[in-house]
Amino acid sequence: MMASVLLTLEQRVKEVVAECFQIDWRTIKNTDRFKENLGADSLDLTDLSFRLEREFETQKIDITKEAEENFETVQSVIDFLHNEGIEQ
Repeated sequence: MMASVLLTLEQRVKEVVAECFQIDWRTIKNTDRFKENLGADSLDLTDLSFRLEREFETQKIDITKEAEENFETVQSVIDFLHNEGIEQ
């Protein structure tokens, strides 16, 4: 993974999504839907949530099950994190 300090929030989210779904982060679009485009199930979304919490652990992010259920697209994750006060 690239040095986090050089990445935008969007890039960091795409890196985590890529790691979780074992795909190239450069192929991920903000409009990609987790279930329809990436083949995710509820366990994959839980795994993604844990990975995001680890990635942003210095910001003490806590992703609830309710928040996780709203993760439909890559952009929805970016929006959630931005709304939690994470800028980069």
